[in-house]
Amino acid sequence: MFRRSLSVVRLSVIRKLPVALVALAVALIALWRPWRADRNTATAQGMPTLRTWDGAIATTPQAAPTPAQVAPTPAQAAPIAVKAAPIEAEATAPALRPTKPAPQATTPAPQATTPAPLPTTDSAKIAAVLAFVGPTIPVANVPAQFKFYEDSFRVESAAQWAQFGPKWDAGNSISGYERAAIYYTWWARTGDTTYQSRAHATAVDYRDKYLIPAGYAASPHWSQMESLYLDWLVMGDAASRDAVLQVAERLTAFDAPIDDRNKNWLENRVQTRVLLVWWLAEKIQGKSSKFSAYLDKDIPRVLAMQQPDGHWGFFSTCGLSHNYATGMLADFLTRIYDQRPGPYNPTILKSMTKLGDYLWSTQWRGNANPADKSFNYVSGECAGTGSPTSAPDLNGLMLPLFGWLGKTTGDATWFTRGDQVLAGMQNASVYLYRQFSESYSSSFRYFGYRWPANAKH
Repeated sequence: MFRRSLSVVRLSVIRKLPVALVALAVALIALWRPWRADRNTATAQGMPTLRTWDGAIATTPQAAPTPAQVAPTPAQAAPIAVKAAPIEAEATAPALRPTKPAPQATTPAPQATTPAPLPTTDSAKIAAVLAFVGPTIPVANVPAQFKFYEDSFRVESAAQWAQFGPKWDAGNSISGYERAAIYYTWWARTGDTTYQSRAHATAVDYRDKYLIPAGYAASPHWSQMESLYLDWLVMGDAASRDAVLQVAERLTAFDAPIDDRNKNWLENRVQTRVLLVWWLAEKIQGKSSKFSAYLDKDIPRVLAMQQPDGHWGFFSTCGLSHNYATGMLADFLTRIYDQRPGPYNPTILKSMTKLGDYLWSTQWRGNANPADKSFNYVSGECAGTGSPTSAPDLNGLMLPLFGWLGKTTGDATWFTRGDQVLAGMQNASVYLYRQFSESYSSSFRYFGYRWPANAKH
């Protein structure tokens, strides 16, 4: 009887074993996914990370690297290291244990040297938002063949708000693509105060539930400073303004290595987020801001990293083009060209033209298959980064460049190409939270570049 009972127990355990293994696998995946997003930063040279109490990853800036760790300023002279050979610092840069950091909200924020006046009326606030985010057109003026763009926004943004509310890292989003800034922009484009309310709630959620508890130590990947700048501009929220200045100060740790292509965490997205927060801090403080000097010095350094064929290559991308990240950099640089002109402007125009040619001639998949209206995710195979696969979810990050080139050069060929990129956005998975944010964070600028007669500035 005992043996029979034991056999029954064993059989029961064996039957339940697959279920237990599946449950264990699900649990391991849940633990692994949040860490994967910042895989390039978790062991990065000079860029250790810590996990905060709410599961986010924040950068703990170290002292500036020694001269031996920094590549020569003429970045093109430095060869790209072979990714298969790990750099020495990977073994020594610590990835700190999960911990709840002590809030550092009491740290005095860098003060504005000349506080910028805030608009007071809704019409003035809308004008200020449009002047900053760049040219666009009213939703009602979008051409009929591209109505899907606005229809998808309205439907999916409402569904995602109903599901997640103001949660800044909702759904499948594991890094920031400025959802609050998107809402502020659609408020300015439509006049619908629903978007204004959602924008403020989302900005506060990010600021108060992640950024402040993390001591403002956001990695560039997790930095959503455009959202907080607009929150201050529209709502007059001083806590959002101060947060921008706090993060700008912390990200000065990225000044020295910003053009060191051999850092295993560096790529165009990191460069873009660092330069962007310095620009926002300058807009708050005025041109006498310390961050003006960083911009004047580091924009040319980043431009100098472009390869002769038009792409940017890094250790982290196996020397290949990580196309959507470069699209983010292009969007930033073209805004700088228009809104903060400087001695670097001729170089920006030349660089962006070269980049546009490279992307269209070598990375646009529609050249080989007209039905595939997207760019390669990466220009080649790169372990840990990606492959040259179709990526319509990222078309929106590439789109503004083509509109800007058409507007700036007067060559309508760029508009013809841009219209194809925009059409490809019909295949983006915007029903997913992150893909929605990627698609709409900057693509609206294309309409203002493309149809300037209808543009709102």
